Amino acid sequence: MNLFLDHVGRRVVQDQNLKDIVDKIVEKCGGLPLSIVTIAGTMKEVDDFCEWKNALIELEERVESVKELDIEVYEPLKFSYDHLRDPKIQNCFLYCSLYPEDFIITKVELIENWIDEGLLDGLQTKEAMHPRGYSILNKLENNCLLERAEDFIDGVKMHDVLRDMALYIKGQQFMVKAGMQLKEFPSEQEWTVNVEKVSLMQTFKLEIPPHISPRWPHLSTLILKHCGLERISESFFKHMPGLKVLNLSDNSSLEYLPNSISNLKTLNALILSDCEQLKYVPSLVELTALRKLNLWRTRIEEVPHGIEMLENLRDLRMMSWDLEELPVGILRRICHLQCLTIGMTFVKGEEAGQLRKLEWVLCSFRNVQEFKKYAECTQGKYPTSFFFRVGGTPMLGNFGHPPNFKKIEKEVIFTDSEIERCDDRVVPHGLQTLTIENCDDFKCLNNIPLFRKATDLKECRISVCEGMECVVDLSLSSCDAPDNIEELGLFLLPNLREVVRVGVAVEIESTSHAPTPPAIFSSLKKLQISGCSKIKKLFPVEQLQGLPNVENIDVSYCDKMEEIIASEENHKGEGTTFILPKLKSLLLINLPNLKSICSGGVMIPANSLHHLYIVGCPEVKRIPLSLPLVENGKPSPSPSLPKMTVSPREWWESVEWDQPDAKEVLSPFVWLLGDYGRKAALLNLEINS
Repeated sequence: MNLFLDHVGRRVVQDQNLKDIVDKIVEKCGGLPLSIVTIAGTMKEVDDFCEWKNALIELEERVESVKELDIEVYEPLKFSYDHLRDPKIQNCFLYCSLYPEDFIITKVELIENWIDEGLLDGLQTKEAMHPRGYSILNKLENNCLLERAEDFIDGVKMHDVLRDMALYIKGQQFMVKAGMQLKEFPSEQEWTVNVEKVSLMQTFKLEIPPHISPRWPHLSTLILKHCGLERISESFFKHMPGLKVLNLSDNSSLEYLPNSISNLKTLNALILSDCEQLKYVPSLVELTALRKLNLWRTRIEEVPHGIEMLENLRDLRMMSWDLEELPVGILRRICHLQCLTIGMTFVKGEEAGQLRKLEWVLCSFRNVQEFKKYAECTQGKYPTSFFFRVGGTPMLGNFGHPPNFKKIEKEVIFTDSEIERCDDRVVPHGLQTLTIENCDDFKCLNNIPLFRKATDLKECRISVCEGMECVVDLSLSSCDAPDNIEELGLFLLPNLREVVRVGVAVEIESTSHAPTPPAIFSSLKKLQISGCSKIKKLFPVEQLQGLPNVENIDVSYCDKMEEIIASEENHKGEGTTFILPKLKSLLLINLPNLKSICSGGVMIPANSLHHLYIVGCPEVKRIPLSLPLVENGKPSPSPSLPKMTVSPREWWESVEWDQPDAKEVLSPFVWLLGDYGRKAALLNLEINS
């Protein structure tokens, strides 16, 4: 009873009449925890006496009408399934049984599969379908029909008993042997003419005999994902006239598809992603019902014949190491696309810009000129989520995840391109992330016109730009301060000397107090700088007064770095200045010439600090942290700092603290990296950077 009440709420036992019914319902669950939890989840929002009475009657009829032990288990659970009411939601639940036992299903993948199955029809856009999918997932989770996968950020799984119940409900309509390590295709004796969905996924070494031609006239879904297939005979698809979803993904040894696929005229989704050796896809001319075509991470050498005839296509994903550019004219013909993901292949700006219904796009343009053409054709109407690469080589294949409208991306990467030639008219509306790499003529952020209009920019990453000496140059006549940037990453900039150049007039000021520079990066939360060999000082302390929101500072492999926070001589001796009040993480790694984190008289409050990592900084003599004080005035460990990572031991033993007893107080929280551990940690951080 307590388990039931924990899930349904204890209010139901306050009314004696209702309590009597609850007692009988719990009794009908037969002591099975899964049944108790599932039925409680179904009834937890119900307060009406009549509904509870009706639920008991339904449950009694179910259990008394069957005798087999397994069915006695299933029927109480089926009560929760029936109370979903909506057939489409019920079918969304049943679909999950096509996966192997205990399989963790990512929510985005599951929603995409529901879309392919037509279970989210009635909505016109993917941007609307995804919230609908999440709403269904929430209902299934709340009714305890699916469970959230532990240690998996956005996944669900189906309890084995609930999976068995779902397969019991579908009977001969589902043939599921997923995850059963099959080596041979199911025999004809196992086929049923009524089968609608077949899933053999995760069987790894499945062989389909050349003579096999299953007679499945009602088959709508065939999942042969990750089966280790090497070949499929011409006759295999001959008797599947109603097939709508064909998933052959993750068969890395499959090189060719049979021409008989060209006759699957009812096909809505053809999924061939991660067939890494696939070179040939037969003609698609007759597949006019096709709405999704996924050719991500294949080796096709040319676009499948007839792709331009797929006027109903809504989702195209394509990435091949052997296809350099999408042929002209294709995108114009498939103009109803909602999702376009093209990797390792350039697209024409003008054609992509004419896709008026795009909601999600990932693609590469050969140069700035093509990007300009795209911007001009869109007329300012950009997709909800976009990821563009301009110049360099086309985008690599690690971005092939399905569209996730819970995590909207608005990013542009400029690579080896003349970014200065991009005026503010090409800035996509709502641009959030800007990456600039291998642009040797690039000087600083506020020297490029597009920067002025990127008012929603939150993240900026700059790497391998030899001409860059500063990030922002305040000496320029037209200077726009990047007040909106929250994350700034600077990597492998060999000539970078300062983050903010304040100008000659400020530098030679001879008065006792130099004018305070204007606030720069006032929204900055995270700063990461690595491999910048000429920079000596990160920020002057005067600029830190305009950086109240900084939470993370990560500096590594900057050989000439001498000071993190530099203080002018005339500032010293004026009492203690506290900076970076919200700092949560400070990482200083392999800085051989670093002498000071902060100059004397400047301290960092440790109240918010979660992570302190100082490795390979032998010249640092002082750690300027201000620990919280207890009533007797002595320092105490910061409650938010679980440990400090330092190396080598000799450095830790010699380093000084401004607060008496601070080292003694923190010693129990110090993790000393040995030589091997230090090298491994440095290598790991280098790889992550």
